[in-house]
Amino acid sequence: MIETDKELSQFASIYIDRLTENIKEHANPDFTLLPVICYDAYELTQELTQEITGYPSAFSAINGEPQTLVQFAEDYARVGIDQYDDLCREALLDFLNLINGLFVVYLSHNDIYELSLSAPVKGASNIALEADQNGNIYAIPVEFSYGVVTFVLAEPHEYIRSRAE
Repeated sequence: MIETDKELSQFASIYIDRLTENIKEHANPDFTLLPVICYDAYELTQELTQEITGYPSAFSAINGEPQTLVQFAEDYARVGIDQYDDLCREALLDFLNLINGLFVVYLSHNDIYELSLSAPVKGASNIALEADQNGNIYAIPVEFSYGVVTFVLAEPHEYIRSRAE
């Protein structure tokens, strides 16, 4: 069961379920999903993002301390990643693309939604998300023995409002 401070939409709930299953299968099965928090504003310290396009669209990201992200990238890629460099960021983006790709396939296969993905983005700056512009911003913290990796999912208000009507 997902512990959260706000009721999750079906979209967010499925995303988190699929995320945790894919972390177990493709990276590290030894983790704890911490309580999911919905923010009005959230600052990403690492620009490692990908947009899920279609209806509903969403914004996803991986965030965390660089040394924790190095460990997570190595758990996933298993190629000797030992510093926060381009190889590390590419491995993290590959993981984000993998989980988002499997998520959209799951939704399509179960006749829930037909969505696509934009190319993952590896930038050099921080990103500030605001609920007014980005919708519900869910921080999904996943704790490993070496630290916390936070996955971020932003779900636009237009979609949330249309579901309520």
